[in-house]
Amino acid sequence: MIKFIGLISLVTLVASLVTFITGFGLSTIMTTVLVFFIPLNVIIVLIAPIHWAHSLWRVVLYPTFINWRITLIFGLPAMLASYLGASLVHNASQGLFSNLVGILLICYSIVLWVKPSFRLNASNSMLVVMGFLTGFSAGIFGIRGAIRASALSAYDMKKESYIATTGMISIFVDTIRMFTYWLSGALEFLDVSLRIGILVFILVSFLGALAGRTIINHIPQYMFRVVVSVFIFLVGIKLLIWG
Repeated sequence: MIKFIGLISLVTLVASLVTFITGFGLSTIMTTVLVFFIPLNVIIVLIAPIHWAHSLWRVVLYPTFINWRITLIFGLPAMLASYLGASLVHNASQGLFSNLVGILLICYSIVLWVKPSFRLNASNSMLVVMGFLTGFSAGIFGIRGAIRASALSAYDMKKESYIATTGMISIFVDTIRMFTYWLSGALEFLDVSLRIGILVFILVSFLGALAGRTIINHIPQYMFRVVVSVFIFLVGIKLLIWG
């Protein structure tokens, strides 16, 4: 069991580092690796508090860069949709939804490469729609960041503001998601060792976030959006092929 906790800790460290830079990816990376060892429903519940903690680190490390207008307009619909998705996690068919999301993300990332100046309509209504899609995706199969990144890239935010704002939005969504899992009894999926291990994983996620901040300081602003778009494309491929 100690080796198993060590494996999850290593995956958490890598996922946390990558996620701090891109603003998303922790759930995707951890799910992709851990699905070979534990059931998907256990993974979804296990990752939720780790993801919440990592989002907190993004806010703590860049506290003055949060865009509260975007956070509220995007985050509140995401919270509502997260509750809806989490309520359906036991009996929903996730494959078709994840495939459709994958296609959309691939198309969007290709557009960014072909036409770097392209932006989504940076309107309040767009934020509401993308927030709802993000929250629903988070609740039903634990992946939300690539959709959120697609929406927020419309604003071409400074990298520090992007990281802090995505962190605050994630806190909104993950708080509702964890609360819903608790009410539905999903926490029973985790055995005692995993519940204890969560404390270790949260600490490791902070170390990953610190390493990510060190790296982000060396990425020029003009390259930041390119880095994010590459990860959007990779997540899209993953969702399209493996669901």
